[in-house]
Amino acid sequence: MDLNDSETELHTEGTFNACLATRFNQQRIPIRVGLTNSGMHIFLDSDLRGSTVIDISREQLLTCNWVNLPFWRRHSYKLVKLTYLQKVNGEPKKKRQLLTGLTLVQKSIYLEFSVPGSKVESFVRNVQQTLMVATPTLASQKPYLIFINPRSGPGAAESQFRNTVAPLFSRLGIPYVVIKTLYAGHAEDWINACPDVTLASYRAVIAVSGDGLVYEVINGLAHSAASRRNGDWDQKPVLIPIGVLPAGGGNATAAAICYYSGLSFEKNCLLHSAFVLSHHGPQQTRTLSTSESQTDLPRRLCGLSTLTLTAHPIDAFLMENLQTGLTRYGILSVTWGGAAEIDIHSEWFRFLGNARFTVASLFSFIRPRYHRATVFYLPFSSQQCKHQTETQVCFHALLMTLIFVGSLRTEIYGKQYCKIQCVYEC
Repeated sequence: MDLNDSETELHTEGTFNACLATRFNQQRIPIRVGLTNSGMHIFLDSDLRGSTVIDISREQLLTCNWVNLPFWRRHSYKLVKLTYLQKVNGEPKKKRQLLTGLTLVQKSIYLEFSVPGSKVESFVRNVQQTLMVATPTLASQKPYLIFINPRSGPGAAESQFRNTVAPLFSRLGIPYVVIKTLYAGHAEDWINACPDVTLASYRAVIAVSGDGLVYEVINGLAHSAASRRNGDWDQKPVLIPIGVLPAGGGNATAAAICYYSGLSFEKNCLLHSAFVLSHHGPQQTRTLSTSESQTDLPRRLCGLSTLTLTAHPIDAFLMENLQTGLTRYGILSVTWGGAAEIDIHSEWFRFLGNARFTVASLFSFIRPRYHRATVFYLPFSSQQCKHQTETQVCFHALLMTLIFVGSLRTEIYGKQYCKIQCVYEC
């Protein structure tokens, strides 16, 4: 792609000639730097086709500053230091063959200018005033409603947000409102008591915690919509996206979002989640096609130079207590018996962070408990799948090995496959 044929409109002084150099001038590569409203593009000056060497979006750019040179060198050239978040391709795991996605790594490069100082000042001014300040589009957007659980994980959610997320949002001028939860269920109660007009004034609801706070937000929105509807199905509920910034012990929701976005969920998951939320949008809702496998989609997204913030619908399930009538919504899993015990016991070791689940597992194996249960299920026939509607979901269940061996005793013995059909109303 030639710089002059680019479809993106450049600024008046958006093209600069420079050299890509190391800190001690060991190597100089002639380049052309193009500035656009969305970022910076660096091209090899010797390449007639104008192949892109570095493509930096405004969300990736961190700093652009002068470098103080010795006085005997200042008359020959000027040096500018650029610091940005570089996208590094991840490699598939040898055992799992799972693509980990892109990883954002902070990197610095040096641009050497041999032109008069006024040209260099123009370059630095364009970068700082155009790419490193809030744009009218971002400033005019609705603020994020951010719930922070100070006790999530090892208790560092507030400091992690302040050190990693807040500087990125502040630099890009992304407005947000922070509410610190005071007790379990605080976020759900707050959303339930929030009027529709107030809730609609926010861009999205963001949970800075583990999966537990996401669970609270989902149930708060669902029960709030149900109570306001009060049997009137013609009344449309307030639709607001949900985001997550991982800062808890279990961060499966944030890991899934990073993986779907083509970013690594094993390294810098908090930074990657904040990077996704720093983009424009959400402007549209896109449904994942069944032809896009879990491996092909992130592999395709890793080739993108820019990200677009998009709201995607997710699958959820409804649980109801037949005795009390209590209904709860979930998006990840339902556990009972040994698996649930580990989750409950892990609360005692919350100060250990993610290691608390391992310690709780050892504790449960040392002192095992047995739980009696009677499992009721509908017999499955192959003809039922032919007439399945969108409001029916079938999933496989393997009896006796559903959770830990010895933790579940049922009245149905033997390993046998069945299908449990869950029918729910939209």
